[in-house]
Amino acid sequence: MKWSSAGVLLSLILASSAFAAAQAPKAEPKAEFPQKVLEEAGFTFNGDIVKALQGTVAKAGKANKNTFAVLGIGMPNKDISVKVPTGWTYVGLKEFAKELTGSAATPRNLLAALPEFLAKEKPEIVVIIPDQAAGRKTSDAEIFDWEDTARLCVRFGALPVFGISPSFPAADKEAKDLRTIVSEAAIAAQCPTIDLKAPSQFSKRLVELMALLEEHVYKRAVTAKPVQAATGGGEE
Repeated sequence: MKWSSAGVLLSLILASSAFAAAQAPKAEPKAEFPQKVLEEAGFTFNGDIVKALQGTVAKAGKANKNTFAVLGIGMPNKDISVKVPTGWTYVGLKEFAKELTGSAATPRNLLAALPEFLAKEKPEIVVIIPDQAAGRKTSDAEIFDWEDTARLCVRFGALPVFGISPSFPAADKEAKDLRTIVSEAAIAAQCPTIDLKAPSQFSKRLVELMALLEEHVYKRAVTAKPVQAATGGGEE
């Protein structure tokens, strides 16, 4: 069988294209959920968190839609300004403030004080701010108290978010610092976190996280809109 020069050229072109296609690296599949890490976004969010919470908090049906609370031993904090997104309601602590903020609000004490607050106010999201001062002695068992606090929130239909403190040296050189402890507790409890290294960015990061939770966990229209970055007061 005779081949025309045009036919030979076409065959070579097709063979070359097939070889190039075989050698080209396969495109990475697009992640089903956004992946956010502390070092880049200032908060954590990923598919593991979404899948863990979809089957618990999102289906609990107990919380008041678009409500959130901020509490913990690290509050009140003059450097953390809580800006309320459009369409959301900030749940004040009211008579629970003494138990849920300040020195009394250790993770062990939160386990005792949170149930009554959560049952009464029914916030949809609870942000827990840990210590913001250096020098406290941590313990090996503390991580379990933080984990249990997160899971307690979930049982009451509230989605827990941990603030992650700056990395202060531990009082005991052999102990983990608080940043590591709370980060590990959040991973174990599969809940989001917000970095507190730049407190002026807290509200911006929280609103961005709220929007992702609305879209991917609660599967509803996003109402929380990103706020403008603050200036001064601890920029990174």
